[in-house]
Amino acid sequence: MANTMQTRTSADLKQRLQTRLDEARQRLDGVQKDLQNLREEDKESVRAKAAEIRKRIDEHQQKATELKTQAAEWLKEKKEQTEDAISSWRQKLEIKRLIHRAERAEDYAVNAVAVAIMDIQNAEMAMLEALEARLDVEAGAAT
Repeated sequence: MANTMQTRTSADLKQRLQTRLDEARQRLDGVQKDLQNLREEDKESVRAKAAEIRKRIDEHQQKATELKTQAAEWLKEKKEQTEDAISSWRQKLEIKRLIHRAERAEDYAVNAVAVAIMDIQNAEMAMLEALEARLDVEAGAAT
C-alpha cells in the first residue's frame, strides 16, 4: 500500500513539474516569436509590447517575491538537514519528518520552475528595452 501511495505521489510530482516545464517552453517560444516579429516593426510596437510585459511582471511581482522567500527558506532547511539526520529518520521510520521533507522539496522544485518563468519575462523585457535603444540609434542616424 505504501509503495502504491509513493508511486502515485511521485507521478503527481512528475506531472506538476512537466506542466511547469511546458509553461516555460511555451513562454520561451512566445518570446522568440515576438522578437522575430518586432525586428520588422516600428518603435511604437516595441513600446506597446514592453508595456504589456511590464504589466505582466508587475502583476506577478508579489508572487515572485513569495516564491523566492520560500526557496530561500527551503535551502536553509536543507542545509540544516544533514544526511545523517535524514538517514536517522529513515531508520527510525519518522514518516512525518520524511513526508515534510518530501513536500518541501517538491514545492521548491515546482516553485523554482515558476520563478524561472518569471525570469523569462524579465529577460524578455530586457530584450525589448535593448531593441528600443537600438531603434533610437537607428532613428538618430537616419536623420
